[in-house]
Amino acid sequence: MTHSTVPRRVRVLALLAVVSSTTVTGCDNMPPEAELINSRDTPVTLTLTGVDAEPKEFPAHEGRGVYGADGKSIEGRGVCAGDGFIVTDTATGTVLGTSDEPVCGETLIRVKEDGTVTW
Repeated sequence: MTHSTVPRRVRVLALLAVVSSTTVTGCDNMPPEAELINSRDTPVTLTLTGVDAEPKEFPAHEGRGVYGADGKSIEGRGVCAGDGFIVTDTATGTVLGTSDEPVCGETLIRVKEDGTVTW
């Protein structure tokens, strides 16, 4: 290692440390977003109650953000939509789960393989 390469390596390492810390702390500042994760082999439909929002289908083995009546994702602490929700099997219409709580930015709705719904 020569004398001239040491400062360059130090500068590169310092730059990488700054970029890494900025990237990691930037994630902490992201507002939470309501999400539904469907672990079933079949699609499910989410209907928000108490708002004029179209039911939304979630394909098998996918997770996506939940959208309110305005068509925008429900995100941010304390930002909520509706007065509850219903999760149904898209093909049969069978109700898999219901809630009388609004969907908020912090809400994570999970549909398990067996059709059990948790949030």
